[in-house]
Amino acid sequence: MKRLISTFIAIAVLISIAVPVSVSAATAKPTELKQAKAGENSVDFSWSPVFGKDVKYEIQMGNTNEDFTTVRGTDDWYSDETHYEASNLVPGKTYYARVRAFADNAYSDWSDAIELVTVPKAVTGFV
Repeated sequence: MKRLISTFIAIAVLISIAVPVSVSAATAKPTELKQAKAGENSVDFSWSPVFGKDVKYEIQMGNTNEDFTTVRGTDDWYSDETHYEASNLVPGKTYYARVRAFADNAYSDWSDAIELVTVPKAVTGFV
């Protein structure tokens, strides 16, 4: 009986050690995405930092709120920055972006998508 109890205690200790490690490895998703600037061919947006050691960010953009392409991966030089300037965009067009964090060899969930709008092209020659 003592052996059975000590086995259960050993298992409980191992589980209590393993569970917090896997929970602490979960990374919080970025929040508070907001557009900072807009130009005819560019937009600049930022988000609140995710706290942790060596946090990097992956950014995706798309023409719809459902179709995204990665524009900056976690291996890019500036992937630790909490802002991004997208260029070579079409004037007066709406884009969507989302961000996720990478830390402790794990990705967070994607942030809520933000709607970004470029400045419309100036009207010229209007009489």
